[in-house]
Amino acid sequence: MRKKSVSTSILLAISIVLSMFLCNSTAYAAELKVEIGSAGGYPGALVTVPVSFSNVPSSGINNCDFVLKYDKSILEAVDDGVEAGPITRNNPVTFDYIIDKNNGTIKFLYCDETGLGNEAIKSNGVFANIRFLIKQNAYASTYKIKPTGEFAFGENGLEYIPASIDEGSLEIMMKPEFKISGYIVPDINDSLLSSDQKSNFKIEIEGTGACTITDKDGFFELYTDSDTKDYNLIITKEGFLYRVIQGTDIKSSNGITEVSTMSTPTKMWAGDINGDGAINMADIVEVSKVFNTSSDDIGYKAKCDMNKDGRVNMADIVAIAKHFGCVSVDYI
Repeated sequence: MRKKSVSTSILLAISIVLSMFLCNSTAYAAELKVEIGSAGGYPGALVTVPVSFSNVPSSGINNCDFVLKYDKSILEAVDDGVEAGPITRNNPVTFDYIIDKNNGTIKFLYCDETGLGNEAIKSNGVFANIRFLIKQNAYASTYKIKPTGEFAFGENGLEYIPASIDEGSLEIMMKPEFKISGYIVPDINDSLLSSDQKSNFKIEIEGTGACTITDKDGFFELYTDSDTKDYNLIITKEGFLYRVIQGTDIKSSNGITEVSTMSTPTKMWAGDINGDGAINMADIVEVSKVFNTSSDDIGYKAKCDMNKDGRVNMADIVAIAKHFGCVSVDYI
């Protein structure tokens, strides 16, 4: 899957041109260092791996093109799960990526479209964050995330910046004793729910960092190494009012807690477009800005497409109206 961006074609063109000018090298005090971070988790967990730059030249990084490879049998790169880091400027215009799940690769592209260095990367720090879902069949081991193929970094004028990329790792640990599971669906129209509507709800055990996402059926499993009655589960998804299930009791008798079932799933309310914890007129305004757009349009925003039919229209307004005026504490 690829992230939509108005600059995709330009970025691809720049990457091709940049590769042709690798010989135009300038002397640098130190080569640019790209570091793929490390993370750890249990099968079924959602983890974040950062990609960071250091020794960024004072002239800045005008454009870059590189590919990372992961073990697709163990990890799944989450749809829309790559976020531009704080050192990027004017994203998503400058920043783009392509996830190829068939080959287990992620291609990164960056381009200062001003041609003047105004949007060049000029500081060290996190360039991107990648969210991976550890598959349930994963066994305990350490897996590498590493660069593959050619890569190129350039400054304004397409001068080549020498660089190295350090591989990262993901440590998968054995499943702990206690498990929380359940089903989550949007409260829109139960008879018409698609896999896109039911997937990618994020579930987090508050204060532990343990989190996962729902699959195409709205199902999730989340593991923890503690037995307690005091856990809060936080459920979020872009465009939905976040929900807190308080005092989740992880049963020590069998180590399994089922917070909801397929027949009686936990329901989430659509309409909190701006993520302020309320469904109100501000959210309607956000939808109106992209009203009548489709997924093929540049202005389309997936978070405003409540029923995931590829169009922002009156059906989405109706979905928002169902719980208009509600805040998170209104969940029963």
